[in-house]
Amino acid sequence: MLVISTAHEMKIKPKFTTYKKKVKESFERQNFMKLIDAKLIDIQHGYCEIHVPYSSNLTQQHGFFHAGVISTVADNTAGYALLFH
Repeated sequence: MLVISTAHEMKIKPKFTTYKKKVKESFERQNFMKLIDAKLIDIQHGYCEIHVPYSSNLTQQHGFFHAGVISTVADNTAGYALLFH
């Protein structure tokens, strides 16, 4: 399983009180996240956690997660942690 999370101590408040709902809705619209079976586990002010279960369909030639999957999930995690701030 690939687990990527971000944590950042935020000194500002989110722009929207509904930011969790907005992030979940955005995540659900991403077809690639569905394709790789990614799950949005937690979203907090300045924090996001996404899990991807291991699948040989998502690996490179040596059996490790492909960097494209890792970088996509890292990009989403960091973006969602700070999206509405």
